[in-house]
Amino acid sequence: MSMMIPELTDNIIDHLHDNRPALCSCSLVCRSWLPSSRFHLFSTVVLCFIDINTGLPMICSQSSTIAPYVRHLELEDGWNGWRRWLNDALPKLPNFGALKSLALGHIDWAQLTREPRRRDRLIGLSRCLNHLALEYVKFETMDQVLDLFYVAPSLEKVSLASVQCENENVSHTRSKTISLKEITFAGGSLARPLIDWLCLQPMPSVHTLNLAFVRMNQVPSISRYLKILGPKLEHLGLECSGECQDALCKAIDLSHNTSLCTISIDGIVLYDNYSNSPGARIQGWVIDILSQITSRYISMVTLIVLTKTPQEIYSLDLPALSLAFTGVSSVLSERNARLRFHVLGEVNRSIGIRWP
Repeated sequence: MSMMIPELTDNIIDHLHDNRPALCSCSLVCRSWLPSSRFHLFSTVVLCFIDINTGLPMICSQSSTIAPYVRHLELEDGWNGWRRWLNDALPKLPNFGALKSLALGHIDWAQLTREPRRRDRLIGLSRCLNHLALEYVKFETMDQVLDLFYVAPSLEKVSLASVQCENENVSHTRSKTISLKEITFAGGSLARPLIDWLCLQPMPSVHTLNLAFVRMNQVPSISRYLKILGPKLEHLGLECSGECQDALCKAIDLSHNTSLCTISIDGIVLYDNYSNSPGARIQGWVIDILSQITSRYISMVTLIVLTKTPQEIYSLDLPALSLAFTGVSSVLSERNARLRFHVLGEVNRSIGIRWP
C-alpha cells in the first residue's frame, strides 16, 4: 500500500464520493487515506430537530475533527410542535473553515439574531459562502435580508423557498451591490421586493433564474427584471398555474434575452380532475412562451409534465408543440433545439403509448 502515490489513491477515493460504505472502509485502511475519505464523508452535514441528541454533540465536541471537512451545512429548526433547538445550539457550533454552502429552514430571523452571540455566529458561518438556501424563513425587514447577503462577498447562488418578509421597504443606506449568478424563487412574499431591488442593481449579473409558484402580484416585477437581464440571462425556469399562466405570458418578452440557452417549464398538469385540464389550454401558454424566444444559442427546452395514467398523456398536443420546433420562422428549428420531457406520476412504463 505504501507503494501507491498519494495522487493515485486520492483519485480512487474521489470516484467513491457517493459510496459511503466504501468511504468508511477506505478511512480504516491507513492514516494517509483518512483525509481523502473524510473529505467526502463529511462534505455535507445535516442537523435538524430529529437528530440533535446524536448529531449535535458529535459536531460540537471539542475532540471532534469533523468541522474542517464540512462544505455544505443544513440547519433546520423545530417546527409544528417540535422543539426549537437552534437558538441554544447556534453559539456552540464550531468553526467550519471550508464551508461554502449553507441551508437554513424554519427560522424566525429576528428571534434567532436578537442575541449578539447568535448573530455573530451566523455572520461567521456566512462569510465564505457561495451558496445560500433559505426555506420557510421569516424576516421582519428587507434590510435583514440584504445584511445577510452583504456579509458573504463571494455569494453567487441563492435559493429561496417560502421566505416571508413583513416590511418590504429598503433603507437608502443599503446601496451596496451583490454579484449573484443564480437565483431560485419558490413562493413567499420576499420574491417581489427582492426582484424589485435586483432591478435597481447597476450591472445585472444573474445568468440563471428559476421562478416557481409565481403569484399575480409578482408578474410585473418579473417582466421588468427579465428585460433588465437581457442578454445576460442564459438559463430560465418557469412554473405557475391558473390565471398566472396567461398573465405571465402576456407580460414577459423573451426577445430581450438573446443569450438564452435553456428554458424549463414546470407544472404542466394533465390530471383529468385538475382545474386546468385538459392539457390543451396549458400547452397554449407553453407554446406562446416558446414562440417569444429569439436567442440563437437556445439548445434545450424541458417540459415537466405531471400525470396519473398513461391515457392522460394523450392530451398533450404534440403536433402543436412540434410546429413550434419545426416552423419556418422558428428559432428553435433553426438552432436544432432539443425538446425533453420529464414525466412525473405513477405511469406504467411497460404500457406502450401510441400518439394519434
